[in-house]
Amino acid sequence: MPTDSAAGNGRLAARPPPLLERIREGDLAPLVAVLEGMLRAYAARLLNAPADDPGVLDLVSNTWAQALRHRQGFYRLPGGGDRGPADDESVGRCFRVWLRLTLYHEFCDQRQQAKREAPAGLNGHAPAPGEEGRAEGRWRLAEVGRLVEGLLEGLGPLERAVVCLHYRGGFTHAEIAYLVGMTRQQVSHRFERALAQLAARYREHADAR
Repeated sequence: MPTDSAAGNGRLAARPPPLLERIREGDLAPLVAVLEGMLRAYAARLLNAPADDPGVLDLVSNTWAQALRHRQGFYRLPGGGDRGPADDESVGRCFRVWLRLTLYHEFCDQRQQAKREAPAGLNGHAPAPGEEGRAEGRWRLAEVGRLVEGLLEGLGPLERAVVCLHYRGGFTHAEIAYLVGMTRQQVSHRFERALAQLAARYREHADAR
């Protein structure tokens, strides 16, 4: 007759949810059909393009390839599947967050690659007739972008990650908490502290001009 201890060990040794096993084995085909639309909508928002834009489709395709290649990282996240027994619903919810994070990282990598390949400034050419206004707008937008990047660089790594994941990636505080292994309250505290630091650094920048 099994003891309470044996029963407890049996519960600890329970098989993981079927969906988690399929992800570990690389069987993502059923998930593609369910989550392709979500990924296209997310990529379209990041790229500010239609969902059927070639750039969007390319980003989504690369995301699925990265997800398959790095699927072991999904359940090794601080809030991932190894935290204990779960059901398919919770695994699926966590996988959607992780998949969006994978796409966001791929998007950031593409942006960095484009920056490295792009000529400095405005290519050193005079704007074509009628392009002066648009060129000026692009220059001002780039200037603001450099200012924001400089302000973000002054934050600690975790605070910078929380701000970027929320504002750029569109992740909620609860989703960020899952990704970094913190409580939602801790993420909110880090977020508020980061915004206060950004505001103070911006005031210093404005006063120095």
